[in-house]
Amino acid sequence: MSPPHRKPPQMSLSFMLLMNVIFCVLAGAVYWASRVPAVASEVSVLLGGSGGGSGSGSRKMHVIFVMFTYTAPLLLAGVLSTLLGFWRYFERRRSG
Repeated sequence: MSPPHRKPPQMSLSFMLLMNVIFCVLAGAVYWASRVPAVASEVSVLLGGSGGGSGSGSRKMHVIFVMFTYTAPLLLAGVLSTLLGFWRYFERRRSG
């Protein structure tokens, strides 16, 4: 008796685009984290280096990083929801 034929797993284009957007947002977060002196010094200590002091612009960059980290998921959800709404609106107009 032969095993049943299964379709290979496939990913849709929309899922691949969503994953691309998510990874781009994560890359942006890592970029901002690398520019925050407090985070950079903690990573340096974690990797066996010596921790550096914080500069004068440290506070501003830290606040930007924290706000980006907290608001990125909300902004991403809002943008994706808006795009999906436009997509559905134009699909209804085209089929109707």
